[in-house]
Amino acid sequence: MNGLFTGATILDSPTTASDILLRTFASGGVDTCFANPGTSELDLVKSLGRSEIRSILCLFEGVVAGAADGYGRVRNAPALTLTHLGPGFAGAIQNLHNAKRASTPVINLIGQNPVDHSDRYDVGLNSDIASLAKPVSHQFVTIDDARAVSEFALEALKAAASEGGQVITLAVPSDVQAAPLAAETPIAASPAVPGRAAVDFGAVEQAARLIRDGGSVVLLLGGSGVEADAQIAAARIAAAFPNVRLLLETFSARLPRGVDLPPIGKLPYFSEAALAALAGASHVILAGAKEPVAYFNTPGLPDELAPAGSIRVLASPAADVEDALAKLVQQLGADGAELPQRAHGIAEMPGRDTPLLADLIGPILAASLVEGSIVTTESPSAGPGFAKAQINAPRHLALGLTGGAIGLGLPLALGAAVGAPGTPVYALQSDGSAVYTISALWTMAREQLPITIILVANRRYEILNVELLLRGLTEIPERIRSLTDLGSPAMNWVALANGFGVEARSVSNCGELMDALAGRENARAPLLIEANI
Repeated sequence: MNGLFTGATILDSPTTASDILLRTFASGGVDTCFANPGTSELDLVKSLGRSEIRSILCLFEGVVAGAADGYGRVRNAPALTLTHLGPGFAGAIQNLHNAKRASTPVINLIGQNPVDHSDRYDVGLNSDIASLAKPVSHQFVTIDDARAVSEFALEALKAAASEGGQVITLAVPSDVQAAPLAAETPIAASPAVPGRAAVDFGAVEQAARLIRDGGSVVLLLGGSGVEADAQIAAARIAAAFPNVRLLLETFSARLPRGVDLPPIGKLPYFSEAALAALAGASHVILAGAKEPVAYFNTPGLPDELAPAGSIRVLASPAADVEDALAKLVQQLGADGAELPQRAHGIAEMPGRDTPLLADLIGPILAASLVEGSIVTTESPSAGPGFAKAQINAPRHLALGLTGGAIGLGLPLALGAAVGAPGTPVYALQSDGSAVYTISALWTMAREQLPITIILVANRRYEILNVELLLRGLTEIPERIRSLTDLGSPAMNWVALANGFGVEARSVSNCGELMDALAGRENARAPLLIEANI
């Protein structure tokens, strides 16, 4: 992880274990903490007030976790989260699940009652914190020695930076937080941070041999294999060998896109389409991607989507996939393969008076982007249209939903805006998932973050309707439709946004959306655009 220090530092004044803990994190490059604290964290709160680490209050722990995820994805370095005992941490679980699936570096601090107090008294907030934390953490540790808090912090930094990024959770009992430490207490020297796993050259040679043999090959890119240089390397291979087809994993944590990058399609989400995309492949070579399987068991369709016996591994998700692809290019002699140039701009823009439809939102957003923009996408309705159009937009970074737990989009945009100050951030957001973490708007307003939210208001969980139809329903009965309908009553997103301090406007045709997006690259505060479709 960038910024980890290597020299020991001696504090020049008496302090507490919380001070040492946070100053160690700060010396290791951590500069932000997203927090929703409670009583068991008060000594950590006091230390944050004395720390150089920026504290950002969120009104719900799901926003805390999602914001830390967004920050970590754009910075490739961890933010801290601060939550209250087990019930508080439990509110963060859905978005920590997404962060873990995204391999985002995050360090969670959970305040805890003194262990002997919890053991002796069954007070209301007692819970099994470890059982809550372990499923959404790569490592869980209770800091049980105030004198060793610096070592605990440095090990957490090292672990968070390993294997491309990990979620690390530390429980800190309140008596440990408050423990006084002498002025000469040292901040421990940083251990070496492990890099990604080295490339297996045997796997590179095998992939080169399979490609040269001339059979149909699908090169499936995932993890760091979707970074810009990796995409270009893969495209050189496909340009030199017509038997190679390229696909990106379905959901990428961070995906550079734009007209200067190869227009590589994604493996479709729905099983039937994914099977068709992989059909006929003699070899499916995984470059940072996991083996493609069905997201849900669909009756009549196989769970394993690649042809039987076709899977080969070039590099695992934890490996240096960019280096593996660069070596494969060299092995194949594809260094000089020319990539086709494409025209800039979105070719098929709708007319201004055209009523707003879900598949028209994406091209309008793509045409509004400037170089370096960040876009978070959590909209099954408008997302496909944006995915098609964004390949012709200026270079930008797309952050997606990795773990399937909805309610990530708004917090993800919040964290990305904090992690990349001054960068235009856009959130393409469906209404159903936005409700989960709507309080993120308050923090956006408080911090005056330049986030533009396109709130796709179809007033239903449309993805569930699609899935029901795919399960054989020719028509969705009213009693079932009531479980997917968000229109009775309809939510007033302009009023909701205003209530949280965010400016908002409602649009119903393409021209109104274009006007609302005009000039947002220079925004200095958040804006929510209710896109009625």
